[in-house]
Amino acid sequence: MVEGVLWGGCLEVIEGIKNTELFPTTEFFENKILFLEVSEWMPGVEWVEMFVRNLCVSGIACKLKALLFGRPHTFGSQVYNKQYEEALVRVLGEEFGLENLLVVSRMDFGHTKPSCVLPIGGRVIVDSEKNNLRFSAKKCHRLGECIINI
Repeated sequence: MVEGVLWGGCLEVIEGIKNTELFPTTEFFENKILFLEVSEWMPGVEWVEMFVRNLCVSGIACKLKALLFGRPHTFGSQVYNKQYEEALVRVLGEEFGLENLLVVSRMDFGHTKPSCVLPIGGRVIVDSEKNNLRFSAKKCHRLGECIINI
């Protein structure tokens, strides 16, 4: 189980703001839970590998508490799920030795249906034993604690 502040979005959009004043500093990612997803354009696995590799090389990935990866929204997404998961394991674990980074994939947020809205900047607990995410009450608008099963 890990706890941190949630930040992230669509890979293609995040790639577009890198090296601009909109992209956070490397220090910003300390103890963050990063969520990433792909748009309906469905970038190839090589592009996802490059993106994740850049997170590692820049020192961002080693600062994270967890990485949440969204399920692609398209026919044939099972093939993409498997390829993306293999890429995450290959780059994070095998190439950069981040085997202990908690990675959750096939999540329903972003460009998929059904879709959950994630509260950017909210505190979240990723509980891999109970297979859920828990969000703080402040970000859940009178619901108390929000729980999403993973």
